[in-house]
Amino acid sequence: MAKNKLRQLFLSLIATDQTYERMMLRGEEVWVGRCIHCNKKLLFALDGEPLSEGSIEHIVPQNHGGGDEASNLAIACKRCNHQKGKRHDWKPLSDPGLQNVIEILRQRKAARSP
Repeated sequence: MAKNKLRQLFLSLIATDQTYERMMLRGEEVWVGRCIHCNKKLLFALDGEPLSEGSIEHIVPQNHGGGDEASNLAIACKRCNHQKGKRHDWKPLSDPGLQNVIEILRQRKAARSP
């Protein structure tokens, strides 16, 4: 994904996640929010450039038909996103563990929505 498009995607997700606030950090205004999985603090420049380990999380994995629509996306730290992919995304969609992770992420995303 092109860098500018990725920044715009981050900004659209930040706009719909109540954990994100504009704050001053070392004299610079930034977005500060939380990983959808572990609540780790994540930082983004006002233009959407990640200043920490932020990544795009597909709630329903892409290999199971999860698309790039906003309702299926959230912001996660790279570590959590990688671990979900490694532990769950390869499982069949019918797997109870994967279904549980998807449901938890959907609930967390809904709780963060304005």
